[in-house]
Amino acid sequence: MSDRLNRNSKASASGMPIEKINNNKKENNMKTENLETGKGNKDLTSEKAIGAIGRKKSKHHFITKMKNYEKYEMADNLIENGISVIPIRKDCCSPAIEWETYQFCEANDNEVLEWFYEKGYNIGGITGKKSGTIIIDCDSKELYEYIYTKYNIPATTPRVKIGDRYHLFFKYEDYYSDIKVRRCNEVGIDILGEGRWHILPPVLWNGNDVCTWDVEFDRDNLQPIPYALIADIGMVMWE
Repeated sequence: MSDRLNRNSKASASGMPIEKINNNKKENNMKTENLETGKGNKDLTSEKAIGAIGRKKSKHHFITKMKNYEKYEMADNLIENGISVIPIRKDCCSPAIEWETYQFCEANDNEVLEWFYEKGYNIGGITGKKSGTIIIDCDSKELYEYIYTKYNIPATTPRVKIGDRYHLFFKYEDYYSDIKVRRCNEVGIDILGEGRWHILPPVLWNGNDVCTWDVEFDRDNLQPIPYALIADIGMVMWE
């Protein structure tokens, strides 16, 4: 008690009212509390905001890397299935490298890791003898359903859906060797043959349409293009 009286006496002697001292103590206590909580302190609030931005960026980076790892795994699985893969730019308009070499050899592990995990490129495949595939590209869902039904395309035939378009994968045969790209605009069909590239899932096509496997690729399920289909669309007449 005597200590408190002595402190109050000193304060009175200094000319500062005891009430003001008590108010100053309250203000100091509030400042201390604000320092601990960050309230009312612009610098601390800014630091918290910067921290939140940093965490958001870290989360975005983590999600991006997870998606890239998914691409890497898919590309690796495709190689194991005999598909020669290449990196496609993120706008899906063109390959990201000089790709022609990969018509004759497959990418090594380091290239696949760099293209799809580190740089996050989209996956492309090469049709023709190297991959053992030839693709019928249908411009619309109606055309795809017509071909699928009329020519008894097996339900297990690998196919990719890109919006309303469908890529049907067939077994490459040596007599397709002179076919690179054959177009039949009248019916909306393209044939992707020797030495052509195509997009593969997972990707957004033109930023909108999701490109997905409608039926997963399995080499055991590849069949030659039905001869009746070749005859009906007049493949040899295309330019």
